[in-house]
Amino acid sequence: AWAHEQGLLSRSLRLSDSTETGVGVVAAADIPAGALLVRSPAPLCVTAARARADPGVGPLLLRAEATGPAVDDNVAMAAFLMRAVDVPPPELAPWIRALPASFDLPLTWSEPELLQLQASPARLRAEALRRWSRAEYARIFGAWSEPLDFEGSLSRWT
Repeated sequence: AWAHEQGLLSRSLRLSDSTETGVGVVAAADIPAGALLVRSPAPLCVTAARARADPGVGPLLLRAEATGPAVDDNVAMAAFLMRAVDVPPPELAPWIRALPASFDLPLTWSEPELLQLQASPARLRAEALRRWSRAEYARIFGAWSEPLDFEGSLSRWT
């Protein structure tokens, strides 16, 4: 509804959340050739440049980079979004409120949940991702809390 109200998503499209295909958009009506379906104005885009310019996130990224390699763009955007959940820029607030309250990701799975993967290569990839994420988190924010608690992490912004 928000994307339609803001004129960002054509009325010919509707959001879809399928257990088979995930979240996406599907045609809700015939779409004429050449129709504008999605509009993404620059002020609503989350970019690495925006994250680096943000007064709350930029200094943390600079501090991390002062003692190590450059922070990856995707990590900079993730840090920006973590802050935006707690301190949303006015133009992003409706979108932030529309996001799911939580995500089920291997990154946030407990050890018992990861054990369910047993000898799967997915477990090794999930463990490697967790190690990398912990290192990046510590480099930017400081101490890592276990289990990963994004809500607790957001208290850093207040």
